[in-house]
Amino acid sequence: MTFAQCFAAEPFLITEGAIVERIEHEFHVHVDENITSACFIYSQKGKESLQTAYRQYMAIAAEHRLPMCICSPTRRASDERIARSAYHDKDVLKDNIVFLQQLKQGWGIPIYLGGLMGCRGDAYSAQEFLPTEQARVYHRVQAQKLKDLGVEYLQAGIMPQIDEAVGMAQAMEETGLPYIISFMLTKSGHLLDGTSIHDAIVKIDANTSRHPIAYITNCVHPANLLKALMAPFNQTEVVRRRFRGIIANASTFDPQDLDHSKTVKSCTAEQLLEDFVALHNAFPLKLYGGCCGTNNTHMQALAGWMQSQKQAAHKKPIAD
Repeated sequence: MTFAQCFAAEPFLITEGAIVERIEHEFHVHVDENITSACFIYSQKGKESLQTAYRQYMAIAAEHRLPMCICSPTRRASDERIARSAYHDKDVLKDNIVFLQQLKQGWGIPIYLGGLMGCRGDAYSAQEFLPTEQARVYHRVQAQKLKDLGVEYLQAGIMPQIDEAVGMAQAMEETGLPYIISFMLTKSGHLLDGTSIHDAIVKIDANTSRHPIAYITNCVHPANLLKALMAPFNQTEVVRRRFRGIIANASTFDPQDLDHSKTVKSCTAEQLLEDFVALHNAFPLKLYGGCCGTNNTHMQALAGWMQSQKQAAHKKPIAD
């Protein structure tokens, strides 16, 4: 089953929990200033830490028989950033993708590998962004390379500004792969540039022929997302139909407050699950996972709830 088929057929898909933040704070491996977490595989400790974290999350998904999406740690690994990094002589994208392709084998569940990309500037601000056409040209290179390496879908991570998000979507659609656009959102219901969720979806769909398979958010707490989705201007059929997931931050702080934090901002697994459930009861989503502040305990709680929801749905009697 392809990723697109699985996404259409399954009631739930789970992602990994936090990778970058865990490896920095729990395993004490530091990111590169240019390509950030894409450097981890170039040290023994970094590679072992990646293996540990991803395997924990894959084991949780396998235990609960949930199809899984994982993303490569390549959000900041554009050609421009690789060229000015200490790893300019490495095939950074290939090394990360091959590593994960090998790691996801043999778990007995579908695990789909996504090539993660991101905005050129700082995702936690809308101060730096590329105009749409320039963004399409800029992001096309990385998108095509990821496709050639065999990823099963593409994902744009935490896009804060609509013009660059449109160009990113256009670059991704050119590859022919299914793709997901993730927005950096505030609890007011807007991207950081002030565009509403509804308007962002409408604009990207209007400017692509092959639309994103879904829109999601990451690095946002589920309680904050619920507030964003409940804003009157986002209470539309378009948002209900097209916005399909959250890769959640475990803190209710706004994005600007979390940026460059020296400490992990988090809540307990039980607290985060309560907010996941409240979100799902009000606005059912399909793709759930963890971002900063989460670990294997948060993902274990989430996966158990997702499995129970699937089982309950299967037991419902069929209406006459």
